[in-house]
Amino acid sequence: TITCNAAISACAKGGRWETALHLYSIMAHSKVELATITCSAAISACDKGGQWHKALRLFSVMAQSELESNSITCHAAMRACETSGEWEQTLRLYSLMLQGEVDSKSFMCSAAIGACEESGAWEQALALFAGMAESKVQQDTMNFCAAINTCRKGSAWKQAMLLCSMVAQSNMELDTSIFNATMSACDDGNWKSALWLFSTMQHTAVESSAITCGVAIKACRKGSVWEKAVWLVSDFVQSKVEPSMMITSAALSACEACGEWE
Repeated sequence: TITCNAAISACAKGGRWETALHLYSIMAHSKVELATITCSAAISACDKGGQWHKALRLFSVMAQSELESNSITCHAAMRACETSGEWEQTLRLYSLMLQGEVDSKSFMCSAAIGACEESGAWEQALALFAGMAESKVQQDTMNFCAAINTCRKGSAWKQAMLLCSMVAQSNMELDTSIFNATMSACDDGNWKSALWLFSTMQHTAVESSAITCGVAIKACRKGSVWEKAVWLVSDFVQSKVEPSMMITSAALSACEACGEWE
C-alpha cells in the first residue's frame, strides 16, 4: 500500500492524473488495501488535471466506503471544483464537510468563499461567511480577507468597510492583507474611503506594501488629487517599499488626468 500511495502521489505532483487513476483502479480491484491517503492523492491528481467530476466521484466512493475523509481530502476535492469554476459543487462539499468531524473548517470556508469570488457569485460568498457563526465555525483573518475580496468583485464597498470594522472590533489583528483588500474594494466605489483607510494604516503598526501604494494612488487619480499621488510616491521612496513600474505609472496617470503634465 505504501508503495502504491507513493506512486500515486508522484503522479499527482507530475500532473499525470490518468496514470494516478489507473494505479488507483488497480489497487481498488486487487487485494491491496486502500487508505485515506490513497484517495487524497488520487483526488489531488484529478485537481491538478482539471478533472473535477472525477474528483467528486472519488470523494463519493470514499463516503460510501469505510474510509474517513480528512481535511486534506476535502480540500483537494473542493479545490478541484474551485479550479474548474464549479463553485456550486464547492459549496456542496463544504456543506457536507460541516456535517462531519473534519478539522480545519475555517480554512475550508475560505476556500469555498474563494470559489464563489472567482465565479462572481459574491452574494453567495457573503452569505457563506455570515453563516459561519451559525455553523459554529470560528472566523479568522483569512476568512475576512476572502469575504472582503469578494466585496471588491461585487463592487460592494460598504460591505467591505463593515467587514473591516468588524475585524478592528474583534480580537483579530488588522494586517496588510485586510487593509489592501478593503482599499481595493473602495477604490471603484468610494475613493475617499480608500484614502481614509490608507491614512488610518499609516497611524498603525501595519506596514504598507507596493499594492497598498498602488491602490492609494489609483484613488488619488479618481479624486483628482494629483499632489497626494506625487507625495505618496515620494513617501514610498523614503520608506522600505520600493516603488514599482505599476506605482510610477499610476502616479503619472493621476497627474495626466488632472492636467498636470509637468
